[in-house]
Amino acid sequence: RDIFTAAEIGCDYLGVSFPSNGADIHYERKLAQEAGCFAKIVAKVERAEAVETKEALEEIILASDVVMVARG
Repeated sequence: RDIFTAAEIGCDYLGVSFPSNGADIHYERKLAQEAGCFAKIVAKVERAEAVETKEALEEIILASDVVMVARG
C-alpha cells in the first residue's frame, strides 16, 4: 500500500530498510514501477549480511540510487 501511496503523491525517493542484497533493491524497484512510481531508491543498510562481503555491499550500491548506512 505504501508504494501505491508513493506513486499517487509522486514521491521523489523510496526507502528500502534492511536490504540483504541487490535483489532486494531490484524487487522494490519492480514493485514501485508496476505501481507507476519511478522514484529514486534509497537503500538503508542495517543488516550484517549486507556488509559481510565486498560483493554483497557492492550489489546493494549498484542497485540503489542512494545508500544510507545505519550508525550501528
